[in-house]
Amino acid sequence: MMGGAIQAPIAKIGNPDLEFVAIVSAKTKVLHRTASGRQQYVVGGESGALLDADLESGTFYYVVVEPRMGLWKARFTLDPHSVTGASLDALKKDLAECEWYSSSAEAARWFSENVASMKSKAITAEKDQKKATLSAGDGTAAFIP
Repeated sequence: MMGGAIQAPIAKIGNPDLEFVAIVSAKTKVLHRTASGRQQYVVGGESGALLDADLESGTFYYVVVEPRMGLWKARFTLDPHSVTGASLDALKKDLAECEWYSSSAEAARWFSENVASMKSKAITAEKDQKKATLSAGDGTAAFIP
């Protein structure tokens, strides 16, 4: 693994703008609070990928940013995790090894300077059907720190 050498910008797709969520690297975790209902997220990199989410109030959802190598730099996908049975135990172990993400002025500045690129990646990912789905039933009432 490349450790923190690669980073993935994540944004919530709004109408009309993108909302900065985080720029994450290996072994980081993010707590993102949002409204219930249908939401869509984009992750950037060499290309973009989408996550369509149907979220219920009072529920926690877990999504892993999966890196893979692209031609010039890393590509990422947003991989939703169902939190049941053995997958819950594996998720707890993985999360215990991660540090909490803390946003910075530098990350927000990078995002504001690159928002046009992120929008373009979201449009291309939509056109190419590069998206994952997170269903309301994929969450849990339990917070896994």
